Amino acid sequence: MLFLRAFVAVLLSVLLAFFALPLTHATDLLLGILTVTDHAHLDEADAYEGLSVFEGEQISTDAEGRLGLRVGHATLALGAKREAVLLRLSDRMLVDMSAWKFTWPMQLYSQTVAG
Repeated sequence: MLFLRAFVAVLLSVLLAFFALPLTHATDLLLGILTVTDHAHLDEADAYEGLSVFEGEQISTDAEGRLGLRVGHATLALGAKREAVLLRLSDRMLVDMSAWKFTWPMQLYSQTVAG
C-alpha cells in the first residue's frame, strides 16, 4: 500500500510537470498589457485594462475609441478608427498598421508612439 501511494505521487508529479511545460513557453509570446481602453477591441472581443496582449493578436478602436498598450518601458497609443497587429522580431516589436509598419526596441525606457 505504501509503495502504491509513492508510485501514484511520483506519477502525478511527472504528469503535472509534463503538462505545465507548454504553458511556460506561451509566456514568451506575451508582448504587453493594455493600460487604456475606450471603445477598443482585442481581436473580436471587447478590450479592457489589464488584459494581456500576445504576439499576432489584433488591437483596434472604434470611431470614438482609444487604446494604450504598455510594452516593456514603451507605450503604444492608438487613436480613433485604428487597428494594428503586433509581432515580435527578436529584440524588437513590429507594429503592422496595414498602411504602414514600424519597429522599435523592446527595452525602451520611455517613449510614446501615437497612431
